Amino acid sequence: MKKYLITFLFSILVIITFSQSQLILKTGFEENTFLKVSGKGHQFFGYDKSTNFSWENIELNGRLKFFYLAGDEPGNFVETTIDKVVGRKDKPTSAIYMSVKMDFPYDKFGNVTRNELSYFPDSALTEGYVAVWIKLQDDFLEKAPKTKASKQLDYYQLDSWRMLMEIKEPNSGISKKGRGTNNYRISFFIARDSTTNKMYWLLRAESPQPVRKIDWEIENKMVEVPIGEWFKMEAYFKKDKKNGRVWWAVNNQQVANYEGRTEHPDNPMPVKFWSFVKLYQDEKWFENGPVFQWIDDLEFWTGFPPSHPQVN
Repeated sequence: MKKYLITFLFSILVIITFSQSQLILKTGFEENTFLKVSGKGHQFFGYDKSTNFSWENIELNGRLKFFYLAGDEPGNFVETTIDKVVGRKDKPTSAIYMSVKMDFPYDKFGNVTRNELSYFPDSALTEGYVAVWIKLQDDFLEKAPKTKASKQLDYYQLDSWRMLMEIKEPNSGISKKGRGTNNYRISFFIARDSTTNKMYWLLRAESPQPVRKIDWEIENKMVEVPIGEWFKMEAYFKKDKKNGRVWWAVNNQQVANYEGRTEHPDNPMPVKFWSFVKLYQDEKWFENGPVFQWIDDLEFWTGFPPSHPQVN
């Protein structure tokens, strides 16, 4: 009897051990973390003493890099640096400064220039959790356009939008009339309410291929959009045709908790692109000058961290 009890308890321990998510990346971009040019973007190298994290020894099973869609000389349109700034609690910190100075005018597909830190997994990504601290520019509200999105991007149907994160399936090759280069995507927005002029959160899933269609969306006008101050953003994603989930929180307040299909309804493909942080907006933003933000203290897990309140 004791033998069976010990075996049973050991089995439970093994299940609990292997069901816990794994930490893949944790960095504050501190001392000895550097950026180097890689193609038309930037990648990290060096060593973060604050978290004992080596960019050379990272086991990401993929690539993490900044990219811009800004032609052969992106430096004329985009800036990404590691800066010493005042962080949360008024303490000095190293943070990533992300800026788009102007829109690259010669993109053959009409894409608007963006600055994004994106993860490209080598194998199918079915679940993950990201936490990051973000600070929007102080004049965010003044820079945000109050008019509707440009004719080129009218499919967003928003008065003013800034995208903070995005999860994508790749190009299926069956797009009609060039209406989208991703099979399915889940986008995390800040948008402006046309009635109150206040900013709010928007989570939206789209299936651009074969034709662009909004699959589902969630608005949250109750949780404040912090402007000019550091805030913590968390997102959890699970891919499934029926039992998927997208959970989004800001400063420990739930913004959205969607459960259901999180992939293309007819032609699902593996997730090959997760923009942990995006600086992407309607082109009308550039009429008021550069757009920018800072990010700090980034974590990436294979699921909710073991001590997270969302873990049952």
